[in-house]
Amino acid sequence: MNSKVRGSALRAVAVMVSALIAQQALADMPQPANQPHPQMQGQGKDGQHKWAPPPQPVKVLPDNRVVFTLRAPQASQVEVQGGWPGGTQGDSHVALNKDKQGLWSVTVGPLASNIWNYQFIVDGVKAQAEFGRKSPATGLPKDEFAIPGDKADDFIPHGAARGSITYTSVPFMDSQKRFTVYTPPGYYSSDERYPVLYLTMGGAHDGSRDNEDSFVFTLLDNMIASHRIKPMIVVILDPDAPDGSSLGNSKFHGGGNETDPSYVTAAQTIVDNIVPFIDKSFRTEADREHRAIGGFSSPGAQGFLAGARNPQTFATIGTFSGGFPTWPGVGKQIESKLHYSHYTGPDLNRVPDMEKLGAYIPQLNADAKMKLVFMSVGSDEPLIQTFDLMKTFLDKRGVKYHAIVEPGEIHDASNIRISLRNFLPLLFK
Repeated sequence: MNSKVRGSALRAVAVMVSALIAQQALADMPQPANQPHPQMQGQGKDGQHKWAPPPQPVKVLPDNRVVFTLRAPQASQVEVQGGWPGGTQGDSHVALNKDKQGLWSVTVGPLASNIWNYQFIVDGVKAQAEFGRKSPATGLPKDEFAIPGDKADDFIPHGAARGSITYTSVPFMDSQKRFTVYTPPGYYSSDERYPVLYLTMGGAHDGSRDNEDSFVFTLLDNMIASHRIKPMIVVILDPDAPDGSSLGNSKFHGGGNETDPSYVTAAQTIVDNIVPFIDKSFRTEADREHRAIGGFSSPGAQGFLAGARNPQTFATIGTFSGGFPTWPGVGKQIESKLHYSHYTGPDLNRVPDMEKLGAYIPQLNADAKMKLVFMSVGSDEPLIQTFDLMKTFLDKRGVKYHAIVEPGEIHDASNIRISLRNFLPLLFK
């Protein structure tokens, strides 16, 4: 066997061993109650293994420090990767220390209030237990934890009455569109009619992974219970065309995704197919005054497009970090004065050509009599350049708007949570 082949074989064996160690570490983490896998450790009498309770992988202390623990006695290195201190801007890798029993642990923080993600890395292999499962105590996916405070409390269950979730689909262009419908507490015990918010949130929010939307449901439950928002029906969907409208990223550094004309067709299909289905299937207040549409990034801009082109259907439209440069043929290259050392997210060197953007939405003007046009953006993401152009555009069109810059936020999940929480109380007044 030559040295090249021998080296490849040794590397393959090393990867397999690391994967086996990571798999054992994964099995040692807490399992769902309906799938018990007792953990065994050491040798008891007659060569029988002794049962050892699995360690709690993440524990938030009263002072907001966080303890991470993993049993992996055969591992030679364990790290925890987390989203603190600033999401994708500042992902942290922290080494754990091993004790004589094979328990690895480390304490980090104190961390700022937020919902943070984490995963263990065992000898270079990512090992995260139960992806997609939610904790009964927090309602969060098992790879997330909450630090109490302003940025987390509304997204954790506090005993409020819970709404109901329905998964359904309708014909959509040449396929079927699957989506999720939230109905507020009390919907099925009354004959009341409700306003409807359509949230255009992207591919992971098509109802196939309910953990992606759990924060939305919890936020709605908490804000309805505290009377900060009106009870409403919320439709969560991926607004894209069935085969996708993406043409890939722009060819220059600091650009972003580009789309084809099916992006516009799909936006109109929301109005033509999904809205009538919801009005027929649920007890809605079926008029423009009681419909709103909005969302995040490029899907959010697609929802904005649907609403702006159809003011007879929607009186309220909004975007959170709206990806307007992704509209077909609209994005143009610039030499930005911003720098990635501070700003995190797409479209550093791209903004929309406002004349081309305006041609898509001639209906959005003072005569549309919109109740609310909402826009938010993180202070530390490049789309703040597009945000400023959109404000000027709306001013010229004579359209009043509500604009918020979220301090310290970038183009990530925290931005979505904060923007949605600011948007909801403004609806249906």
